[in-house]
Amino acid sequence: MTPDRAPAPAPGRASAPDLRPAAPDPGPAGPARGRAPASRAARFLALDLGRDFALLCGGQAVSQLGSRGYGVAVMLWILASTGSPAVVGLVASFTLGVVAAASVPAGWVADRFDRRRVMVVCDGLSAVAVGSLAVAPFRLAHVLPAVAVLAVGWVVRGTAESAAIPNVVEDGQLPRAIALAHGRGYAAGVAGPALAGVLFAVDPVLPFVVDACSYLVAGVCAALVRRPLRSAGPPRGVPAPAEGLRTVWRHPFLRGSTLVAALADFVVNSGGLVLVVVLERHGLPPQATGSALALAYAAGLLGTVAAQRAGRRLPSRRLVVTGLAAGTAATAVLAASLPVAACAGYACLMLARPVWQIPLQTDWTRMVGDEMRGRVNGTISLVMTVPAATAPATVGLLTAALGTGPTGLLLAAVIGAAGLAFAARDRRTPVRAST
Repeated sequence: MTPDRAPAPAPGRASAPDLRPAAPDPGPAGPARGRAPASRAARFLALDLGRDFALLCGGQAVSQLGSRGYGVAVMLWILASTGSPAVVGLVASFTLGVVAAASVPAGWVADRFDRRRVMVVCDGLSAVAVGSLAVAPFRLAHVLPAVAVLAVGWVVRGTAESAAIPNVVEDGQLPRAIALAHGRGYAAGVAGPALAGVLFAVDPVLPFVVDACSYLVAGVCAALVRRPLRSAGPPRGVPAPAEGLRTVWRHPFLRGSTLVAALADFVVNSGGLVLVVVLERHGLPPQATGSALALAYAAGLLGTVAAQRAGRRLPSRRLVVTGLAAGTAATAVLAASLPVAACAGYACLMLARPVWQIPLQTDWTRMVGDEMRGRVNGTISLVMTVPAATAPATVGLLTAALGTGPTGLLLAAVIGAAGLAFAARDRRTPVRAST
């Protein structure tokens, strides 16, 4: 999406956010007309989307790889230091709580301050925080503040980047840019845990050092971006942090599709836990669980490719409905409670996930002006995080009371209902095609 270039409202006068899709802006972000098609290597490195997007995407890909490794290493470190899974759960729950609490303020920061500087500062602080864990023995009084800094950095940095992406690519390139941003996360999910396991076996400090270095790489890449990452200077007045909440609530498509996406993501997070329980109850070793989760992330990576190709032929509404329908079928297979079926079902669920996620995020981005995008993204992040944070406790209670089979069927009913609700929404709601 190109930024909304309407004049800023006069000081002291409220102005409703512009939710009309912005017109394409043939700026210098993409390849010029008549230029030969980009090579496969250039497309793989996102160079065909422009130098600035390649820097943003590449730097954050390195950072996500380090963060995935950190996620595994910090659990192993806490278990080795305390021997208590309860402490691991406490740190994980605390992290999710900070992420949820920081979501709306993160949107305000992304709209109020220079987004390039925001990303650089967040990466620098995150590097310091994770580096402090590498050089100090385990103390909960130290770990919790460090984890809080990391969680805030993840949310603020991610919100600023997602708000900035439409300013470095053309509107027609936006679906592919968003797909690449999703794909790097799945790729990190495949490689990060394995890398962390190897590094932790060599020296428990190494995964934290690598993660700290990955933040520095991302910060340098963000600092090298040349194009402005917002359509104009910061707002003349102080933007209201809650304006993103009001915007999402007032707009029928934003409100409805955000709730649908949150329910679907709740099912995805819950499905992963059902898979782990199924494999554990059948006596499979932890290595099998790790391989099954890596397979699921690889399927998600393939799903981003499928979403891009299908998006060239299908309108976004049909693509979302198709993805949710496929997710419903996959979750029903997961309910079979057999190891092979559970692995296949969860992999297919992850394969379907980008098919609904990418067109939804593309439409959200196109519908919101640049001056409001950070706060809307922050609100959507909050709505998505809260159900995901409840997934572990919910699945734990359901599997204990009902078993994995009925739990899987309940999850299939939830995502199926979400798909039906999206398909049945008012056809007058403005939705643009994802390409």
